[in-house]
Amino acid sequence: MLTAGCLIKEVRVSTRMIYKKDWCGDGMDKYTGSALVSMDILLSNSGRAPVQGTLRAVITSVSDPEQKVVSTRDLTITQGESLWKLSVTVPEVKLWHTWDLGEASLYDLKLEFADALYRDRIGMKEVSYDSKRGILTLNRERIFLRGAAVDAAADLAA
Repeated sequence: MLTAGCLIKEVRVSTRMIYKKDWCGDGMDKYTGSALVSMDILLSNSGRAPVQGTLRAVITSVSDPEQKVVSTRDLTITQGESLWKLSVTVPEVKLWHTWDLGEASLYDLKLEFADALYRDRIGMKEVSYDSKRGILTLNRERIFLRGAAVDAAADLAA
């Protein structure tokens, strides 16, 4: 990950489904089948000279390697750390679901800058929590967490 003094130090990825606003009056936004992938990329240059290059993001479907999206951005990185943002729209996305709601479709993310390389596997999903009503949603569908309740008094007595 370290070449020519450049390092991709940290990457934060968030995904969001893209909806068209309700123009028909039925009260429902329409899902477009696309997702927006936003990345906050922390780059570090330990050298004294600025490094110029192209930050390149490649997102590839694991189940269909032919489905590939590429986004680039030309950068000049000065000495020290700098935070860069990059967004990519992925068309015809396959959403990630829990095992009981559908297939857990995954995508490979590859970031390159100079000779620095970062790889990760991501799922296209949108998770939200309504704290007032206590509702957790995944891809705008309500989900319930299942698990064992813990009784502290019973654990102490054992």
